[in-house]
Amino acid sequence: WSSSSCRSVTVGRERQNEEEERKHQRIMELRRNPPVFLTLQEAADFLVVSRDTVRRWAKAGRIRQYNRGTRNPLFASAELIASIKEAR
Repeated sequence: WSSSSCRSVTVGRERQNEEEERKHQRIMELRRNPPVFLTLQEAADFLVVSRDTVRRWAKAGRIRQYNRGTRNPLFASAELIASIKEAR
């Protein structure tokens, strides 16, 4: 390996670590101050599951999905918190 390729690998890892840290901070902020409604991605981050899992849970009736006339479902944060407490 040349020194330049090692540097690019190191820079890539640093960038990935920074992105993971930003995502972690966003999730922690969502948990501290959840908005009334969450998007699919925000709900997945909030519950620490994949978007597919959130979709499956909504389809199974485990969590409630709100449709606002667009293709993007919303999830009530209070209901997600209640579903977490019920699962424990």
